[in-house]
Amino acid sequence: MTSKNVQIGRYKTFARDWIFVCKHHISHSEETKQIFGTLMGSPVSPILANLVMEDIEHKAMSEFHHPPKVGKRYIDDTFVVIKREYLQQFFNFLNSIEPTVQFAKETESDGVLAFLDVKLTRENTGYLDYTVHRKPTHTDRYPNFRSDHSLQHKKAVIKTLLCRAEHLTSSEANYKE
Repeated sequence: MTSKNVQIGRYKTFARDWIFVCKHHISHSEETKQIFGTLMGSPVSPILANLVMEDIEHKAMSEFHHPPKVGKRYIDDTFVVIKREYLQQFFNFLNSIEPTVQFAKETESDGVLAFLDVKLTRENTGYLDYTVHRKPTHTDRYPNFRSDHSLQHKKAVIKTLLCRAEHLTSSEANYKE
């Protein structure tokens, strides 16, 4: 059997060997072969995905002629601060690095951008204000404290909400909200 030589920069040999190991599996007493990537749910899949994203991120930051001022990534969500005039060029460059990995972009609208659980707002002063972001589908429904859920779970809900408010807000007004 041969494995496809996957181009992922400096991790090429490592990933090729691991992909070869993980791509073949027995399903319903029948051998199947995955064409590209690793098996979903395989313990090695997140490791390889992170290595690929790290390589793409390194190339994007070091090879683009006007790299972003800030570049942060959490798993597959990336936050960059770049001049508007270079945004589309950077986006195209990013998508050209690895053809099998394509990025989508969200830009701020009316000075507001949601990233993960944080809503960033550009103030007139130029500073960023941040607070907890709730998706439009958020229901604000939590277990009733008198419910049959364990006390430990009910306390954890309250603690989590307080920690989010404390760590994801930039002002006391946002914290109280």
